[in-house]
Amino acid sequence: MMHYRHSIFGLFLLFILLSSASASESPQVTGYNRDTVTVDKTFSYRTSLLDENLNPASSPGSKVLKFSYSVDLEYIFKWKLSILMGEPVVIGWVAYKPTHIKTWTPELQLGLNNTGRLSKVRMTEFKMKVRMYLHPPGERALDRGATVQIDAGSPGKSYMGHPTKELLKARELFSKFASFNSPGSPDWDKLFTNISDKQQARKYFLDLDAAAKQRDRYYAAYYDHDVVKVNIDTSIIDNYIRDYLKELEEKVRKQQKQKETKAQQQADELDAALAETEFGASGTDDLFSDEISTGEKSFEDLLEDTEEITLIIDEVPRTTSSNVISISGRVENVSSIDSSEIVFNVNGLEQPVYLANDGSFRNKVVLFNGENQIDINYTSAAKNEKKTIHVTSNTPPVKARFTLTWDSGNSDMDLHAYGPNGDHCSFGSKSTKNMQLDVDNTSGYGPENISVRLNQHPGTYKVYINHYGGHSGNVTLYIYLDNRLIATEKRNLSGRRKWHAYTLEIE
Repeated sequence: MMHYRHSIFGLFLLFILLSSASASESPQVTGYNRDTVTVDKTFSYRTSLLDENLNPASSPGSKVLKFSYSVDLEYIFKWKLSILMGEPVVIGWVAYKPTHIKTWTPELQLGLNNTGRLSKVRMTEFKMKVRMYLHPPGERALDRGATVQIDAGSPGKSYMGHPTKELLKARELFSKFASFNSPGSPDWDKLFTNISDKQQARKYFLDLDAAAKQRDRYYAAYYDHDVVKVNIDTSIIDNYIRDYLKELEEKVRKQQKQKETKAQQQADELDAALAETEFGASGTDDLFSDEISTGEKSFEDLLEDTEEITLIIDEVPRTTSSNVISISGRVENVSSIDSSEIVFNVNGLEQPVYLANDGSFRNKVVLFNGENQIDINYTSAAKNEKKTIHVTSNTPPVKARFTLTWDSGNSDMDLHAYGPNGDHCSFGSKSTKNMQLDVDNTSGYGPENISVRLNQHPGTYKVYINHYGGHSGNVTLYIYLDNRLIATEKRNLSGRRKWHAYTLEIE
C-alpha cells in the first residue's frame, strides 16, 4: 500500500483524518506534554583588540573569541496516533515560548533578556520521543511498552504574552501558535522504535486505544516523554553580541589614540625640558637640575611621575545589613609596570581579583556576622601597597560556611552542598531548608558562598565543586564552623569535572 510521507497528499490525508476524528469506531491515542528545555549555542568573533575577558588585548595578533550562551524555552507538545484505511497515522504539534537567555560573560548579560529580543528567537525543529505503557488500575505498570518518535516541525512564532495555561485551555489559541504538520503514515512494523513485528505493533496500538477509551473502567494508558532534538534560530542574539563587541573595539581604538596623543605630548615636554637644560635656561650646567627658572618640573621629576603608582579604594560602607558587599577601586599608572596583581584578604581568606589593563578592579566579598577586616593588597615588580578597611555586618550568625575562590577569569566554578534529608543547595536552588547560596559567580575568580542556617544544622554536609564551563583553574575551598576556619582544600579543575571536596559532620 502506498504511504503518505510529508507530500502533497499529506494535506488530503489531514483533511480525511480531521473529518473522521469524531467517529468513535476510529481508533486513536492522544496525549500532550508541557515542559521546559534549554538549548546551548556558541557565537565566534575574530578580533585583535580584545582579550578573552573583553578587556583591551595586551599583545597584538588576531584571535577568535567564543561566547557560549543558552536559551530556555517553555513548550507544549501534542500528538495523535490513529488508524486510517487500516494503516497507522502519526502527527504532532508544538507551541513554544523563549523565557530566558544566559551567557557566561556578565558584560553581555545586560540587554539580552528584553521581551523584544526574546520574541525574535525562532524554533526551527522539534522532535520528541513518546513511550506508551498499559497500566491496569490497582496494579503495577506493565513492563512492556512501545516508543514512537514524532517530528513536530517548526511553529510560525512563539506565544509571547500568553501564559502557558491559556494555551492548554483554549484549542483555538494553541492552534494559532502551534506548528502545522502533514501526517506521516509509517508501516506498522516501523511505527514503534522498539517493536519490529507488524502484527505485534498493530495489536499494541489497539490495546492502547482500548485502554484510553476504558480508562475509568479497566485500564489507564500513561506516557513518558523525551526531547530528542531542538533547533532554534538565534541570529538576533548573535547580532546583539556582534554589535556589543564592535562598540567595545571602538572604545579601545579611542583609548589607544588618546594614549598615543598623551605619550607624544609627554615626549615633547621631556624634549623641551632637556633642550632648556642643554642651553642653560636653568642657569646651571646640571642636566638633571631640580630647579628650572620657569618653575616647571625638571626632567628627573617628569621621569618619576611616569612611574608613580597609587592604590585607590572606592568608598565602602562601614556598617551593612548584608553578608555580601562589593569592593572596587583602581591603581593609577598600573600600565607602566609588569606582573601586577590584586588580592583581597577577607578575615584571613585570600581571594584573587581580576585587575583590568586600565588599573580598575571590582569584586564581591563575603562577610562574617560582626566586624570584618578586609586587606586590599597590590603587588608588582616595582611596588607593594596595602589598604585596610573594617566593615561591620549586622546579619544573623550562621552555623557553618563553605567559601569558594579560584584563580582564573572567564570561567564558571559552581559550589554545591548536600545536607540532611536530601537538601541540595546550589545555583539551581539558592535557598533551601538548611542552607543559603549567598553569591553565585559565573565570570571568574569567585567568590561563591553557601551558609548553613544556625537553627537547622544537625547532620552530614557534603561539599562538591563543579567546573561548569570556561577556563580551567586552581580552586580553593574554605570551611568555617562557628566563624572559625577548620579546613582548606585546593585542587585544579577543568573539563566540566565534579570534585567531592569536603564532608562536614555537624552534631
